[in-house]
Amino acid sequence: MSSLNEEIKLRFSPNGRMALLCFRDGKMELWDKELRNKIGSMQGHSSAIGNAEFSFDCRFVVSCSHDKTIRICNVISVKEVKKLGGNCDGVRTIQFSSDDKTIVSCSTDETI
Repeated sequence: MSSLNEEIKLRFSPNGRMALLCFRDGKMELWDKELRNKIGSMQGHSSAIGNAEFSFDCRFVVSCSHDKTIRICNVISVKEVKKLGGNCDGVRTIQFSSDDKTIVSCSTDETI
């Protein structure tokens, strides 16, 4: 595990089986909470992660960053499946809808 001084976010999956650690350098680590094993790492963002959330079905993780991108990663493969750009400013928060079909984000320029 990386130094705790680098850690900025911790999220648990809705089923309570996984933990997601997010770091200032844009890296994320996915952990199996029960086995206490690292499932894998994802390095996609080039800047600090503003927020990250699991989908309600625990199949995906969505993250947003000050690098103006949103990234969707598959939890099983621990691979990025989609990168969304086009934001004018850093993205500070993000959330899946309860049916996992929509992602809503908010940027530091207050656009939704």
